Amino acid sequence: MGRLEKLGCATVSRIYTEFTERKAAERLSLECPLMLGIDEHTLHKKTKFATTFCDLANNRIFDIVEGKSAADLEGFLSKLKGRKKVKMVCIDLCSAFRSLVRRYFPNAILVADRFHVVRVVLHHFIQLARELAPEAFVRRGFAGLLRKAPKKLSASEAERLETLFQNHPVLRLVHQEMHTFRDLLNIKHQTVARVKRLIPRLLSYIKKYKAENFAPMQTLAKTLDSWRGEIGAT
Repeated sequence: MGRLEKLGCATVSRIYTEFTERKAAERLSLECPLMLGIDEHTLHKKTKFATTFCDLANNRIFDIVEGKSAADLEGFLSKLKGRKKVKMVCIDLCSAFRSLVRRYFPNAILVADRFHVVRVVLHHFIQLARELAPEAFVRRGFAGLLRKAPKKLSASEAERLETLFQNHPVLRLVHQEMHTFRDLLNIKHQTVARVKRLIPRLLSYIKKYKAENFAPMQTLAKTLDSWRGEIGAT
């Protein structure tokens, strides 16, 4: 920028600092979005976490705060304007975030992020598959094939998966169950009446997995049961 504008590096740095400070001050005066999404992430490996606050109604980032713990976020949240007006907050399955949302957004409906719910489900089913047929995972790539939605498989991938099922028939049952449950969780844009009819199906899966003798399914059932209200609100 200095070369393009024929300015010294110190001048460019000062202008940039003034600009970012002004923008930060402007954000502090903004009211919180009515539909808020919260998620943590890292920009690079081996770096500290940051938490992103998104305006879901307008599909844009509202703010980013360094850290992800309650201690890191409380200073930002306590100064956030319009917190009591927020109608909905969407988070991943993080108990720390759930506690913060209930404290700082008392009037908001708490919703579990569908992407993270599905990811948790797939993770535990793959663990189950590894437990039932560990020899099938000596070769890399089969876990990814099992996770992938059947309708998105290429012809060659479907052929490889069928070979896997012929060699390990139990994995066919795991695969079918995993994606049947995934399809239920991915149902979107439903009326309240329709959602009320779907909730018993979710609860039946939780009850079923609680009764399983396999640790991955019991752990999954425990997680889903703890978050069933927020998953149902999705």
